[in-house]
Parts: sequence; structure tokens; C-alpha cells
Amino acid sequence: MSHDIARTTERYARERGIRMLVITLGPAEVMPVAALPGPPGAEILDAGSEELLAGLTRWAADPAIAECLRDVTGTALEQGRDKRRRGDLSGSFRAGRLGLFTAAVLADAGGVVSATTNIWTLREVVREIVDRVREDTPVGDVADGIPADAAAVCPLVAAIAGRVPPPESPPLLHAWQRLARLSGDHRQRRAVQDRLRTTCAEYGAWEILIQAAAGEVGQMDFVDVLVSSGRIARSAAGEGNDAHDAMTVYAEARRHLPAVVADPAAAERVFADLALATSNLVFNRQRATTAAGPLAHQLSYLVSEHLHLVGRDLVLVLRKLGADARALGAFESIVGGSLSSWMSRNHPMTRLDMTTVMRLGGVLQSTPTIDASGIGDLVTACGPLLYLMRQPDGVAAWLVRPDGEILAGTAGGPDPALAALGTALPYLSGGPGELARQISGSPQSPEPDADLDEALSAGYAALIPPEIDDVLGGLDRLVVIPDPWLEPLPLAALRTPRGRYLLEELQVSVAPSATALELLVGSLKRRPPETGSLVLGRSRFDETVQWNTWAGPVPVRPAPLPGAGTEARQVADLLGVEPFLDEAATRSVLRGTPQKRDVVHIATHGYYDQGSPLSSFLALADGPLSADEIYRYDAGTRARLVVLSACQTALGDDHPDSTIGLANAFLVAGANTVVSSLWRIPDELTAPLMRRFHELVQDGRPPGAALRTAQLEMLDDPETADPRVWAAFRVAGVA
Repeated sequence: MSHDIARTTERYARERGIRMLVITLGPAEVMPVAALPGPPGAEILDAGSEELLAGLTRWAADPAIAECLRDVTGTALEQGRDKRRRGDLSGSFRAGRLGLFTAAVLADAGGVVSATTNIWTLREVVREIVDRVREDTPVGDVADGIPADAAAVCPLVAAIAGRVPPPESPPLLHAWQRLARLSGDHRQRRAVQDRLRTTCAEYGAWEILIQAAAGEVGQMDFVDVLVSSGRIARSAAGEGNDAHDAMTVYAEARRHLPAVVADPAAAERVFADLALATSNLVFNRQRATTAAGPLAHQLSYLVSEHLHLVGRDLVLVLRKLGADARALGAFESIVGGSLSSWMSRNHPMTRLDMTTVMRLGGVLQSTPTIDASGIGDLVTACGPLLYLMRQPDGVAAWLVRPDGEILAGTAGGPDPALAALGTALPYLSGGPGELARQISGSPQSPEPDADLDEALSAGYAALIPPEIDDVLGGLDRLVVIPDPWLEPLPLAALRTPRGRYLLEELQVSVAPSATALELLVGSLKRRPPETGSLVLGRSRFDETVQWNTWAGPVPVRPAPLPGAGTEARQVADLLGVEPFLDEAATRSVLRGTPQKRDVVHIATHGYYDQGSPLSSFLALADGPLSADEIYRYDAGTRARLVVLSACQTALGDDHPDSTIGLANAFLVAGANTVVSSLWRIPDELTAPLMRRFHELVQDGRPPGAALRTAQLEMLDDPETADPRVWAAFRVAGVA
């Protein structure tokens, strides 16, 4: 405390002949508190001193002065919030601790709750500066003072909690839990947390439990994530990693989120904790990517498993608050991370977030997710974007129109409709024998099926809200960014309310995220002159493949594919290269130099492993080429266009940020566009489709337009009009 303030305050009291209690908040800030009996003068408490709590406790023993102190809590908290917003963190800390101590010594439960929220928020600001941004901001007194203050006030809060009736205690228990964490007493924190969970469950205080659980997730560091995921033992984590159980508590609490956020006021209250939790996990995912190489990919996906749980809940809250654009931004921030950073090995980043680089030590492996302005530029380059996200109330959809406007809506209850589609189309079914089905096992000319058309119509209605469908009718192309669990759907074959396949109305392609698509578009623009194309095709198979499926090892003897050999020769002729056929169609050829090619076309058997998607593979002559091998191939397979003319190459596991499978593996390895298939496709009909596709590409059509034209031509032919024949193929990436 400044000696000048002490002298000025003392002189002021003597001149007026009064004795007064004042509290100083800063070098020039004095808060008069109460008139005191006795000779003129001033009793001064410094809000920044170690004696503040003892002094307040002594004065609060006088009922008259205690009554005057009640006004101090609110005034101090208001000043603390104002100073924090203005960047005066030290001043905010002094005002905040004054409010907290005053509420505690007066046993004011509501004041303790408000004051703790203020201190907690201040601590998060300091944490951002010290741990993440690393700016040269003087916050040492705040960082050091908060733990000591929290430890000092915890016994007082415990005493208050003992006097508050249980139905009214959850907010105070939440505050106590936060103070225990701030103090570093994690044994006390866990005990209070258990008490809070029990009390909230007994009295239905789900809003408080969600806030408390999300707050704990916001404290997780990367080691906590590893412990929580079971990748390292708790005993190996060391001291300080004390939020490893946060996701367990959160998973329990979030079940009640849909009911809580039905009330907009409650949604507003839980928003801040969910936003901080999501931000913390995004930062931990960025940290994971600094490991670089395959390890970064594995670690960042561990964080994404947690991030998607919390981030999707944040999206739900923002939607309930009517913040559609912010909800879309939150969705992109969670899906645009791990896969995009993994892709940046072979697709140079188009944007560099220097703040991220400084935070993470300069490792350029973490791709910053695209923002609203970037999405607008992407729509100009690639066409409108349609995001589809599964939510508790159905499928949330956002359409980013050509003019940049965001149109949002919800299609409810998709599960029955999508389950019907899964059985109507020739996806995987049954046991291991079904998994080994050959391409040629599909019917050549299936009869039209009214039930299938009905299922495709129901699928469209389950995904596309009417207000968005009204706009789609006026578009000529569309890039869909689907939730991973929606990626296996044949979007082009869904039937619109106008009784037409979506393919007939516009061009459809898919992308893992807008961030990933931006990488692909940018690297395509910078692609140097190509060194030619590569075509591999296998029609003869003499080997038995030991395939480790989800049901156990299965010996697979692939059947001949006469159409694949014909297809490879025809495509190679169009591209002006010699094909590598049968024994020459090897992994070694694909991985050999040069790596930068124009087109890579592979016609062979494809196998999708439901239990281990990374084990899904293409059958090449020198062994299976697995998705895992492609993901880990640091040299990359950098091609403008990769065509996987094989069964089920578009399928994968709905991993948090993306589908894990062959198609995305080639995007990661350097391809700008991948054409792949969703189900078993007829060998004898695939060759002419692929030949026509490449003819159109060679004539200058973009891959998306070329595939659409080839599929429309099949649709126009009664022999191939059934969507089970033409709709399996899709374009991912730059269309």
C-alpha cells in the first residue's frame, strides 16, 4: 500500500473528525467501508496484503461493521470484472480476493459462489497467458497468489457448506471444488467432487453437475488425456496430472444436457464452461501434433476422442442459443484438426497461425482450422458447403451458400431411415465369408426396387431439413462435410422431394472438413509439373490372403477379375502409359519414384475390415497394401487424382475427426482427389464406367463433373439404372 494513500486517508478522517475503516484496492483507489467509534483517524486494510483475511475476520466480529462489509463483496466483484476486461489483471486479482474473503468471513454462500466464479475466470486468463501464449505480461503476483488465497478460504467455505441445506448446496459445493483445485489440494477436491455428484443426482441439479464436470475437463493436460485413455498408468503420470478422471464425470453429467439446454437461460449458463473445456482440448490436440510423424497422428486422435464428446455438446448449446454461425465454427474446429494436421505432411499449409507456432515451439505440424472468412473463400472456389452433424435432437445441418450466408436447420430422427438404407444397399453383412465377397458377386442388372427408392427418399428426409432443401434446388454443385458416421451414405443417390436422385439435380462430392479441403485446394494450385500417370490392374489371383478380420483370421482366395485387367489396359491407353498388370501390379511400383504423379488408377480387389479399418487393404501382387501402410508412408503418394477401382474402398471407421480407411489414407498421403467405392461393385460394369470417367477427365472435366456425367449416363440406360450399380463411386477432396 502506498504511504501517500495512508497519509491522505488519515488526514481526510482527522479533518472531518471521524474514525473510519477503509480498504485500498490499488495505488490510488480507496474504498470506504464503515464509520468506527473512537478518536478521528483511519483503519486501513490493503486488499493486496497477506493480512487481508485476518483483518476482515477481526472486523466482521462486530455486527455493525459486518453489516457494512456486506456491500463490499458486490462492489469488489464488480470492480474485479471491470479491471479484468480492461486488462488490469493485478487489480482484478486484488478486487477479486477482497470479494472472496469478505463473502467467506460473512458466511455469504451466494457471495462465495459469485466470487469463486470471478477468481476462476481470472485464473483461466492467466493460465492462457502463462501456459499458452507466453506473452511478456506481468502476472506473477496473480499466478502465485490465487493458490494461497484459495487454500486460506477453503476451511471457511467448508464450514458454510455444513450449514447450507442439501437441496441448496450444489452451487456452493461447485465453488468449493473449484477452490480446492485452485489450492492444489486434490484430495480435498476429489472428496468435494464426490459429494457434489451425489447431491446433484439426489436433487436433480444437473446444470451444476455439467458445469462442474466441464470445468474439470478444462483442466486436463496431455498426460491426463493419456491416463484417461488408458495409454499410460496413473502411477506413471507423476504429480500434477490430477484431471485424468474428468471425462468419466463428464460422461455421467452430459446425459442430462439435452434436458438442461431446453431452457435458454440454463444453456447460457453452461456455455462458458463448455467453451473453456473445448478450447482446452483443442490446445491439447495442437500439442499432440508437435510430436510429428505417425506418432502425432496417433496422439492427436486420442485427444480428439475427448474433444468430440465435449465439442459436440458445445455445438448443441450454441444451436439452442440461436448462434448458428458460432455453432458451425465450433463444429469445424473439432473436425478440422487431427486429419488436417496429418495431411500437412504432404499438402503444404496455406495459412500459418503464428500464435499457434509460438505456443507450440515452432513445429509446423498443427494446421490452424479455417475461420468464417476462409470458409467464404472456399465456397467461391469449390461451391457451397453442406455440413451434417449428428446431435441428440437429430441431424444438424448448415449450408454455406455462394453469397456466404449460413442457413441452418435440423432433420430429426435419422436412425430408422438410415438403418433401412443400410439393409437395402449391398454393404457388408453377415460374417467373415461375406466380408470376402468378390466384386463379381454383385448382380449385373438388378431389377428396379421400389423399396430401395423409398429408403433413399426417407434417407434424404432424415438428413436434409426442408429449409435447406428449398435452397439446394437452385444449386449446381455441393460439397458435403458429413459427420464420420454419415460418410458411408450414397449422397448422390438419395431421392429428393421432387422424385429425383440428388445426382440429377447437382454435382455432389465429400470432404473431411473445410480445413482439409482448403489444404487440398491450395496444394493443387502449387503442384509442379507432373511426371506422368500410373495404372495398376490385377485380373489373376493365385495367392491366399490371410486376412485378420474383426471375427478372427480368415484365409481369402480372391476370385479372378477379368474386368479389372480390361479396365487397366483401357485406362492406361487413355493416359498414354503402360499398365502394370497382375504380377507387375505391386506395392513396390506404387511406392517407387517418382512420387509426384498426375493420375494413379488401381483396379483390383479391395477389402474392408470392420473391426480394424487400418487393416483394410488393396490386393496387390507383392502383398496387401493396407490403409495403415499408406497413412504411415512419409514419402507420400502425391497424385492429383487417385482412383480406387475396388470394392468398399470408401468405407472406414467413424473415428472422431474423420473416417479411417483407404480413401482418406490416400488424401493424407498426398492425393488431391480420391475416387472410391462404398460397396461391392459389379466387375463387368465397372470397366466401362471407369473408362468413360477417364475420357471425360482427359477432355478437361474436373473429377466431380466427370464422375457425375458417367453416372448419369448409366442412370439413363435401363440396364444400369439401378443405383446399386452406379451410386457406389464417389469423389472426395477437390472435385
